[in-house]
Amino acid sequence: NAYAPSLPPTPGARDLVLALQRRGQQTVVSSSAKRDELETLLRAAQVDGLLRETTTQDDVEQSKPAPDAVQVAFEKMRLPPEACVMIVDTPYDVEYDVESAQRAGVTTLAVRSGGWDGAALAGAHAFYDDPPDLLAHVAQSPLATS
Repeated sequence: NAYAPSLPPTPGARDLVLALQRRGQQTVVSSSAKRDELETLLRAAQVDGLLRETTTQDDVEQSKPAPDAVQVAFEKMRLPPEACVMIVDTPYDVEYDVESAQRAGVTTLAVRSGGWDGAALAGAHAFYDDPPDLLAHVAQSPLATS
């Protein structure tokens, strides 16, 4: 995507990833993007150096809404699906993300980054306004038990 290098990072995204890792939670990105596209997006989000594992379109036979990418992600973490939580943030992919997570048996949290409302992110188990909101409520979220 030609616009990816100029995208500003989502406020609080890096802090959320760091906080989850400090809590001992494994973090992985599961994307339907190609590997080179994802690398550009992770740089724009300022989390590229934080994630040991990623799953891209290049790692699976079928992309979302098939559960393949989500399954590969929790296999890389060596965790059962019920111990995983997927965070989604845009309605462009949310129906695919939520459906693939549900098909893989993974809980889904929606972050309303960019001002998306709950209706646009329907199907998630819980909703947060932005990464700082999720971080402020992480102890009461499904992340607390994953």
